[in-house]
Amino acid sequence: MSRAYRTALSRLAALRERLDLPNLSPDQRTALLAEFDDILQTLAGSEHKTQTKTLARRVAKLDADLADRSPAERNRAIIERLGISRSRLYELRAVHKQPDGTAI
Repeated sequence: MSRAYRTALSRLAALRERLDLPNLSPDQRTALLAEFDDILQTLAGSEHKTQTKTLARRVAKLDADLADRSPAERNRAIIERLGISRSRLYELRAVHKQPDGTAI
């Protein structure tokens, strides 16, 4: 677990404790909930980024494993195995490429 992730979790725990206080005004509660939501969205964004990189590596491995097939067959097989759309497949293939199109 990264330091930033641990910090976010500790911040969420502190906010939950403050939200449990009975004497909060509605404005204070709204501000705390907004901050809580911001932290959750940040954590969710980093999780999405991790999943995208993992899927991109899986697509690259399947591309290599299925190199003997035609491009259309390879695409169809990867889409079926991973349960993704064709546009998502092309997005994932682009994850590991530099602006000039070469692999990183």
